[in-house]
Amino acid sequence: MRCLDSVAAQDFAPVELVIVNDASGGTDVDGRTCAKIVKQFAKKIKKEGHKISVVYKEHRRNLGLVETRRDLVDASSGTCILMLDSDDFLDGTDGISHLYSLATEHNADIANSTAEILCTGDKNTPHYRTIQARLGKITTKELSGLEIARSCFVQAEHCAYLWAKLIKRTVYKKAFELIPFTECTMGEDFLIYFFVCLFAQKYVGTEKRFYRYSVDGGISSTKSIKDLGQWTRVCSVAAALTIVVDFIQNNKEFAVDKDLVQAVRESCNSFLASNIQKLKTQVVPELQDQARAILEDTWSADYVAAVEKAMEK
Repeated sequence: MRCLDSVAAQDFAPVELVIVNDASGGTDVDGRTCAKIVKQFAKKIKKEGHKISVVYKEHRRNLGLVETRRDLVDASSGTCILMLDSDDFLDGTDGISHLYSLATEHNADIANSTAEILCTGDKNTPHYRTIQARLGKITTKELSGLEIARSCFVQAEHCAYLWAKLIKRTVYKKAFELIPFTECTMGEDFLIYFFVCLFAQKYVGTEKRFYRYSVDGGISSTKSIKDLGQWTRVCSVAAALTIVVDFIQNNKEFAVDKDLVQAVRESCNSFLASNIQKLKTQVVPELQDQARAILEDTWSADYVAAVEKAMEK
Protein backbone atom coordinates (compact mmCIF):
# COMPACT_ATOMS: atom_id res chain seq x y z
CA MET A 1 0.00 0.00 0.00
CA ARG A 2 2.97 2.33 0.58
CA CYS A 3 3.67 2.33 -3.16
CA LEU A 4 0.07 3.27 -4.04
CA ASP A 5 -0.19 5.88 -1.29
CA SER A 6 2.97 7.57 -2.58
CA VAL A 7 1.25 8.11 -5.94
CA ALA A 8 -1.84 9.55 -4.26
CA ALA A 9 0.41 11.98 -2.37
CA GLN A 10 1.76 13.54 -5.58
CA ASP A 11 0.68 17.09 -6.40
CA PHE A 12 0.28 16.23 -10.10
CA ALA A 13 -3.22 15.68 -11.47
CA PRO A 14 -4.91 14.01 -13.18
CA VAL A 15 -3.07 10.70 -12.87
CA GLU A 16 -3.91 7.39 -14.51
CA LEU A 17 -2.62 4.56 -12.31
CA VAL A 18 -2.22 1.30 -14.24
CA ILE A 19 -1.48 -1.79 -12.13
CA VAL A 20 -0.58 -5.19 -13.58
CA ASN A 21 -0.48 -8.22 -11.30
CA ASP A 22 1.86 -10.76 -12.92
CA ALA A 23 -0.05 -13.80 -11.59
CA SER A 24 0.98 -13.18 -7.99
CA GLY A 25 -1.18 -15.13 -5.57
CA GLY A 26 0.43 -13.70 -2.48
CA THR A 27 -1.18 -11.68 0.27
CA ASP A 28 -0.03 -8.88 2.57
CA VAL A 29 0.28 -9.12 6.35
CA ASP A 30 -3.47 -8.55 6.62
CA GLY A 31 -4.26 -11.39 4.23
CA ARG A 32 -5.34 -9.15 1.37
CA THR A 33 -4.74 -10.18 -2.24
CA CYS A 34 -3.40 -7.72 -4.79
CA ALA A 35 -6.88 -7.25 -6.26
CA LYS A 36 -8.35 -6.47 -2.84
CA ILE A 37 -5.58 -3.99 -2.02
CA VAL A 38 -6.18 -2.15 -5.28
CA LYS A 39 -9.95 -2.17 -4.79
CA GLN A 40 -9.65 -0.70 -1.30
CA PHE A 41 -7.15 1.89 -2.51
CA ALA A 42 -9.43 2.98 -5.37
CA LYS A 43 -12.32 3.34 -2.94
CA LYS A 44 -10.19 5.38 -0.53
CA ILE A 45 -8.84 7.86 -3.08
CA LYS A 46 -12.29 8.38 -4.56
CA LYS A 47 -13.60 9.25 -1.10
CA GLU A 48 -10.68 11.62 -0.55
CA GLY A 49 -11.30 13.37 -3.87
CA HIS A 50 -8.04 12.52 -5.66
CA LYS A 51 -8.04 12.92 -9.44
CA ILE A 52 -6.66 9.41 -10.02
CA SER A 53 -8.19 6.79 -12.27
CA VAL A 54 -7.22 3.19 -11.50
CA VAL A 55 -6.82 0.46 -14.12
CA TYR A 56 -6.15 -3.07 -12.87
CA LYS A 57 -5.06 -6.07 -14.95
CA GLU A 58 -4.11 -9.57 -13.84
CA HIS A 59 -2.11 -12.20 -15.71
CA ARG A 60 -3.36 -15.78 -15.54
CA ARG A 61 0.23 -17.02 -15.43
CA ASN A 62 3.54 -15.39 -14.68
CA LEU A 63 4.92 -13.78 -17.85
CA GLY A 64 7.88 -11.87 -16.47
CA LEU A 65 8.78 -8.21 -16.39
CA VAL A 66 9.06 -7.48 -20.12
CA GLU A 67 5.49 -8.55 -20.80
CA THR A 68 4.26 -6.89 -17.60
CA ARG A 69 5.78 -3.58 -18.71
CA ARG A 70 4.36 -4.08 -22.22
CA ASP A 71 0.87 -4.58 -20.75
CA LEU A 72 1.29 -1.49 -18.57
CA VAL A 73 2.03 0.57 -21.67
CA ASP A 74 -0.80 -0.98 -23.69
CA ALA A 75 -3.34 -0.40 -20.92
CA SER A 76 -2.35 3.23 -20.42
CA SER A 77 -3.78 6.24 -22.27
CA GLY A 78 -1.68 9.15 -21.01
CA THR A 79 0.99 11.00 -22.98
CA CYS A 80 3.81 10.07 -20.58
CA ILE A 81 4.55 7.06 -18.39
CA LEU A 82 6.48 6.68 -15.14
CA MET A 83 7.24 3.08 -14.13
CA LEU A 84 6.96 2.30 -10.40
CA ASP A 85 7.73 -1.16 -9.02
CA SER A 86 5.50 -2.45 -6.25
CA ASP A 87 8.18 -2.63 -3.54
CA ASP A 88 9.35 0.94 -4.23
CA PHE A 89 7.71 4.32 -3.63
CA LEU A 90 7.87 8.02 -4.50
CA ASP A 91 9.15 10.26 -1.72
CA GLY A 92 7.68 13.72 -1.30
CA THR A 93 4.88 15.24 -3.35
CA ASP A 94 6.44 16.88 -6.41
CA GLY A 95 8.40 14.11 -8.17
CA ILE A 96 6.00 13.57 -11.07
CA SER A 97 5.26 17.28 -11.54
CA HIS A 98 9.00 18.05 -11.55
CA LEU A 99 9.70 15.53 -14.32
CA TYR A 100 6.65 16.60 -16.32
CA SER A 101 7.66 20.27 -16.15
CA LEU A 102 11.18 19.34 -17.19
CA ALA A 103 9.96 17.28 -20.14
CA THR A 104 7.56 20.01 -21.24
CA GLU A 105 10.12 22.79 -20.94
CA HIS A 106 12.68 20.93 -23.05
CA ASN A 107 10.20 19.11 -25.32
CA ALA A 108 11.93 15.91 -24.23
CA ASP A 109 10.88 12.31 -24.86
CA ILE A 110 12.74 11.22 -21.70
CA ALA A 111 12.91 13.18 -18.44
CA ASN A 112 15.26 11.26 -16.16
CA SER A 113 15.77 11.30 -12.40
CA THR A 114 17.58 8.84 -10.17
CA ALA A 115 17.01 6.93 -6.93
CA GLU A 116 17.98 6.48 -3.30
CA ILE A 117 18.22 2.90 -2.08
CA LEU A 118 16.04 1.40 0.64
CA CYS A 119 17.75 -1.34 2.62
CA THR A 120 17.49 -3.13 5.94
CA GLY A 121 21.23 -3.01 6.56
CA ASP A 122 23.88 -0.31 6.84
CA LYS A 123 23.97 1.84 3.70
CA ASN A 124 27.68 2.50 4.25
CA THR A 125 28.78 -1.09 3.61
CA PRO A 126 30.68 -1.67 0.33
CA HIS A 127 27.77 -3.75 -1.03
CA TYR A 128 25.19 -1.01 -0.60
CA ARG A 129 27.55 1.78 -1.64
CA THR A 130 28.18 -0.06 -4.91
CA ILE A 131 24.44 -0.39 -5.54
CA GLN A 132 23.80 3.28 -4.75
CA ALA A 133 26.60 4.36 -7.07
CA ARG A 134 25.04 2.35 -9.89
CA LEU A 135 21.50 3.57 -9.24
CA GLY A 136 22.64 7.15 -8.76
CA LYS A 137 24.18 7.57 -12.20
CA ILE A 138 22.65 10.57 -13.92
CA THR A 139 23.56 13.17 -16.50
CA THR A 140 21.74 16.48 -16.63
CA LYS A 141 22.96 17.22 -20.13
CA GLU A 142 20.38 17.66 -22.87
CA LEU A 143 20.94 14.79 -25.29
CA SER A 144 19.52 14.06 -28.71
CA GLY A 145 19.36 11.11 -31.10
CA LEU A 146 22.06 8.48 -30.74
CA GLU A 147 23.71 10.54 -27.97
CA ILE A 148 21.07 9.15 -25.59
CA ALA A 149 22.05 5.52 -26.15
CA ARG A 150 25.76 6.35 -26.10
CA SER A 151 25.38 8.25 -22.82
CA CYS A 152 23.80 5.21 -21.17
CA PHE A 153 25.44 2.17 -22.72
CA VAL A 154 28.86 3.46 -23.85
CA GLN A 155 29.76 6.29 -21.47
CA ALA A 156 27.74 4.98 -18.48
CA GLU A 157 26.60 8.50 -17.62
CA HIS A 158 23.09 7.40 -16.70
CA CYS A 159 21.50 4.02 -15.99
CA ALA A 160 19.03 2.02 -18.07
CA TYR A 161 16.48 1.45 -15.30
CA LEU A 162 13.01 2.54 -16.43
CA TRP A 163 11.78 3.72 -13.05
CA ALA A 164 12.34 7.40 -12.20
CA LYS A 165 12.08 8.17 -15.91
CA LEU A 166 9.11 9.95 -17.46
CA ILE A 167 8.96 8.62 -21.03
CA LYS A 168 6.47 9.43 -23.77
CA ARG A 169 3.99 6.64 -24.39
CA THR A 170 4.49 6.87 -28.17
CA VAL A 171 8.19 6.11 -27.70
CA TYR A 172 7.39 3.10 -25.53
CA LYS A 173 4.92 1.83 -28.14
CA LYS A 174 7.49 2.04 -30.94
CA ALA A 175 10.09 0.30 -28.77
CA PHE A 176 7.79 -2.62 -27.94
CA GLU A 177 6.97 -3.10 -31.62
CA LEU A 178 10.59 -4.26 -32.05
CA ILE A 179 10.64 -6.46 -28.93
CA PRO A 180 9.22 -9.96 -29.43
CA PHE A 181 7.29 -11.74 -26.70
CA THR A 182 9.88 -12.38 -23.99
CA GLU A 183 9.59 -14.20 -20.69
CA CYS A 184 12.37 -12.87 -18.51
CA THR A 185 12.74 -11.38 -15.05
CA MET A 186 16.26 -9.99 -15.31
CA GLY A 187 17.71 -7.45 -17.72
CA GLU A 188 14.26 -6.33 -18.87
CA ASP A 189 14.99 -2.63 -18.40
CA PHE A 190 18.28 -2.93 -20.33
CA LEU A 191 16.33 -4.50 -23.20
CA ILE A 192 13.44 -2.03 -23.22
CA TYR A 193 15.56 1.09 -22.70
CA PHE A 194 17.88 0.12 -25.56
CA PHE A 195 14.93 0.25 -27.95
CA VAL A 196 13.48 3.34 -26.27
CA CYS A 197 16.77 5.10 -27.03
CA LEU A 198 16.42 4.25 -30.73
CA PHE A 199 13.20 6.28 -30.96
CA ALA A 200 13.68 9.04 -28.39
CA GLN A 201 14.66 12.34 -29.97
CA LYS A 202 15.55 14.25 -26.82
CA TYR A 203 16.64 13.45 -23.25
CA VAL A 204 17.00 15.70 -20.22
CA GLY A 205 18.04 14.77 -16.68
CA THR A 206 17.72 16.15 -13.17
CA GLU A 207 19.66 15.60 -9.93
CA LYS A 208 16.40 15.56 -7.95
CA ARG A 209 15.95 12.19 -6.23
CA PHE A 210 12.43 11.25 -5.28
CA TYR A 211 12.36 7.54 -6.19
CA ARG A 212 13.05 5.10 -3.37
CA TYR A 213 14.34 1.73 -4.59
CA SER A 214 14.16 -1.41 -2.43
CA VAL A 215 17.30 -3.55 -2.74
CA ASP A 216 16.69 -6.28 -0.16
CA GLY A 217 13.84 -8.12 -1.84
CA GLY A 218 13.28 -9.75 -5.19
CA ILE A 219 15.45 -11.72 -7.52
CA SER A 220 18.36 -9.28 -7.57
CA SER A 221 19.02 -9.50 -3.83
CA THR A 222 21.94 -11.36 -2.24
CA LYS A 223 19.78 -14.01 -0.53
CA SER A 224 20.42 -17.73 -1.05
CA ILE A 225 18.89 -19.33 -4.13
CA LYS A 226 17.15 -22.50 -2.98
CA ASP A 227 15.08 -23.65 -5.96
CA LEU A 228 15.74 -24.11 -9.66
CA GLY A 229 12.76 -22.00 -10.69
CA GLN A 230 14.32 -19.02 -8.98
CA TRP A 231 17.68 -19.77 -10.60
CA THR A 232 16.08 -20.07 -14.05
CA ARG A 233 14.62 -16.60 -13.56
CA VAL A 234 18.09 -15.27 -12.71
CA CYS A 235 19.47 -16.76 -15.94
CA SER A 236 16.58 -15.33 -17.99
CA VAL A 237 18.65 -12.18 -18.47
CA ALA A 238 20.19 -14.07 -21.42
CA ALA A 239 16.86 -13.84 -23.29
CA ALA A 240 16.82 -10.04 -22.97
CA LEU A 241 20.42 -9.64 -24.11
CA THR A 242 19.96 -12.05 -27.04
CA ILE A 243 17.19 -9.85 -28.49
CA VAL A 244 19.45 -6.79 -28.44
CA VAL A 245 22.38 -8.66 -29.99
CA ASP A 246 20.21 -10.20 -32.71
CA PHE A 247 18.76 -6.79 -33.55
CA ILE A 248 22.19 -5.19 -33.87
CA GLN A 249 23.44 -8.00 -36.09
CA ASN A 250 20.42 -8.28 -38.37
CA ASN A 251 18.85 -4.83 -38.63
CA LYS A 252 20.52 -2.24 -40.83
CA GLU A 253 17.69 0.31 -40.72
CA PHE A 254 18.93 1.83 -37.45
CA ALA A 255 22.42 3.27 -37.26
CA VAL A 256 24.26 1.65 -34.35
CA ASP A 257 27.95 2.63 -34.22
CA LYS A 258 30.77 0.27 -33.31
CA ASP A 259 31.23 1.75 -29.83
CA LEU A 260 27.60 0.98 -28.99
CA VAL A 261 27.97 -2.54 -30.38
CA GLN A 262 31.05 -3.09 -28.22
CA ALA A 263 29.22 -1.72 -25.17
CA VAL A 264 26.41 -4.23 -25.68
CA ARG A 265 28.96 -7.06 -25.93
CA GLU A 266 30.59 -5.94 -22.71
CA SER A 267 27.18 -5.79 -21.04
CA CYS A 268 26.52 -9.38 -22.09
CA ASN A 269 29.83 -10.41 -20.54
CA SER A 270 28.99 -8.48 -17.38
CA PHE A 271 25.54 -10.02 -16.99
CA LEU A 272 26.92 -13.52 -17.55
CA ALA A 273 29.76 -12.88 -15.09
CA SER A 274 27.14 -11.84 -12.54
CA ASN A 275 25.23 -15.09 -13.17
CA ILE A 276 28.43 -17.10 -12.69
CA GLN A 277 29.18 -15.26 -9.45
CA LYS A 278 25.64 -15.88 -8.17
CA LEU A 279 26.01 -19.56 -9.02
CA LYS A 280 29.14 -19.80 -6.92
CA THR A 281 28.00 -17.70 -3.95
CA GLN A 282 24.20 -17.88 -3.73
CA VAL A 283 22.98 -21.20 -5.14
CA VAL A 284 22.80 -23.78 -2.36
CA PRO A 285 25.33 -26.66 -2.68
CA GLU A 286 22.77 -29.39 -3.42
CA LEU A 287 21.59 -27.52 -6.56
CA GLN A 288 24.99 -26.55 -7.94
CA ASP A 289 25.21 -29.22 -10.66
CA GLN A 290 21.66 -28.68 -11.96
CA ALA A 291 22.04 -24.91 -11.78
CA ARG A 292 25.28 -25.13 -13.75
CA ALA A 293 23.50 -27.11 -16.47
CA ILE A 294 20.76 -24.47 -16.68
CA LEU A 295 23.37 -21.70 -16.91
CA GLU A 296 25.20 -23.45 -19.77
CA ASP A 297 21.97 -24.28 -21.57
CA THR A 298 20.83 -20.65 -21.35
CA TRP A 299 24.05 -18.89 -22.30
CA SER A 300 25.88 -21.80 -24.09
CA ALA A 301 28.63 -23.82 -22.46
CA ASP A 302 31.38 -22.29 -24.61
CA TYR A 303 30.37 -18.74 -23.70
CA VAL A 304 30.22 -19.60 -20.00
CA ALA A 305 33.69 -21.18 -20.17
CA ALA A 306 35.12 -18.14 -21.98
CA VAL A 307 33.75 -15.64 -19.47
CA GLU A 308 34.89 -17.82 -16.55
CA LYS A 309 38.40 -17.85 -18.01
CA ALA A 310 38.35 -14.07 -18.33
CA MET A 311 37.17 -13.73 -14.71
CA GLU A 312 40.19 -15.70 -13.51
CA LYS A 313 42.65 -13.24 -14.98
